[in-house]
Amino acid sequence: MSMPKILTNKSLVELYSRPTSYYLGDEILYNLCAKYPKHKKDDEIIAKVWLIGRAYAAALERNKKKQKTTNDDFYENDILPILKTSISMINWMN
Repeated sequence: MSMPKILTNKSLVELYSRPTSYYLGDEILYNLCAKYPKHKKDDEIIAKVWLIGRAYAAALERNKKKQKTTNDDFYENDILPILKTSISMINWMN
């Protein structure tokens, strides 16, 4: 029985640095966040959360409690205040 190959930090970095089929999509999402880094404007916040959630099949509305509200209301009423507060706290601490 052969021993499994032990990967060093350098080989792990090389392994995960290789471009994949998803590279372009990831790059577009990173660029979106770089272009709109602050959590001040509602449309920018919703665009980032919505597109990243959909791209990675991790949409926040999947985890909301069963309510009679729409997904749009969920983002505007629940997600926006949380993210706006979080960025305010980060700015306050710096």
